[in-house]
Amino acid sequence: MENDEGVEASHVMWLTRIAWERSGVHPGQIDRNMLDELLFEATPKKMSIEPDRATAVVASVAHFVRFLDDVRLLEDASECLELLNDNTVERLESALADRHNWGMAKTMVMEGIRAGYDMSDPEDWATAEAQERQQGQKEESSLSYQLIPETLRIASS
Repeated sequence: MENDEGVEASHVMWLTRIAWERSGVHPGQIDRNMLDELLFEATPKKMSIEPDRATAVVASVAHFVRFLDDVRLLEDASECLELLNDNTVERLESALADRHNWGMAKTMVMEGIRAGYDMSDPEDWATAEAQERQQGQKEESSLSYQLIPETLRIASS
């Protein structure tokens, strides 16, 4: 993580907003444990990005931590920087790729993107949502037909 290639302010803005929403802390109060939680729990669950963006996320956060350290606003900077290394990128890539880590909204966005929709476009969003709802109804309907015989068997016993 030596260079600042791939640094994106949006990643830092997102992480600092989530830190505030989850714990009421501002950037200068983030410690190693909070950063670990933000990177490996909140980011995979909520940030709608592909796993190959993990390098940019880690580079962006490392750049921001170095800035906070330079202006003496982060006491735990050295410990936070120890966390931000190549192993962190690999762990984050893995966490981002694991669909079990995704929240419901992220799942919808990622499925829309993978289906070719521009999920920042309200029309594409509505189309993807309608398609997802239609797909969900088909699956629910199929499941209902599978459960009816079992329900009748239990009721008759």
